[in-house]
Amino acid sequence: MFRRINVKNLNVPEQVNRYVQTISAADLIPILSLTYPAVARATDSNVVVRLLKHKYIKVENSEYKNRFSDNANEATRYLYDLTDVLIKTALKRGGLETNFQATLASNELGRLRDEKFIIPILKSGNFEERLTAVACLAFLQTSNSIKILRRIMFEDSDPEVRKSATWGYAFAKQSKSTVVTEKFMTDENNENASNSHYGVSHLISII
Repeated sequence: MFRRINVKNLNVPEQVNRYVQTISAADLIPILSLTYPAVARATDSNVVVRLLKHKYIKVENSEYKNRFSDNANEATRYLYDLTDVLIKTALKRGGLETNFQATLASNELGRLRDEKFIIPILKSGNFEERLTAVACLAFLQTSNSIKILRRIMFEDSDPEVRKSATWGYAFAKQSKSTVVTEKFMTDENNENASNSHYGVSHLISII
């Protein structure tokens, strides 16, 4: 979708920030236990690493020294791309809305993790393009993108974009609490969970 946008007046940056938000194998356990029972039974992060193999994008740990270091941060050679983990978990385990948002983000982001290329699209006159930008920000989950999602919840001119931003903000805040809870992933499939189209009204108290 972004490839078809006229970006002349959107102030899109010329250089890509290659920084990637990462997560350790140990911190993956509460997230992936929803999808992989074997991970839930894992006794340590080394078991998780062996189980995952090449399922998620790996990033070299700049703090790595050797695997025998007493410091866990220095003993971990590779970390995992957080956005990749969240998108793939949402695609596999998420409800209808979570899966839809993850599909939008996956299709448009690819390996891009620089929010500066996403934020200008929020100024697009096409609400579908803004919807896609919101989905991307929800899975990038930088501190700035979360603030922007909160603003879009109230300020966007289109009610569907505001609803999408409400979902994205709730998802990002829930993910930032370390655990993407099974309740968040599955409640949207329950027709009695909420009168909201997105089924996340029970999470809006975190705003």
